[in-house]
Amino acid sequence: MDALQIQKVVATRFGGLRDRVVTFPESRFVVVHGRNEAGKSSVAELISWLLSEPLGSAADFAHLGEGGTTVSGSL
Repeated sequence: MDALQIQKVVATRFGGLRDRVVTFPESRFVVVHGRNEAGKSSVAELISWLLSEPLGSAADFAHLGEGGTTVSGSL
């Protein structure tokens, strides 16, 4: 069985991400690192939204999924 591999995620506006394309290498293990407030958690939440559905409270949705939010992914 082939494994699901995320190639890239694209965010126009999502949490702290603005006009951001994040590409992932062809690897079984990826480490995302960066300074505080760099968008690491937003990338993780965006991937979660793309694979399942938005989770959390209305306040969480308002914070991460602001008006004009556009997200997409490539598997």
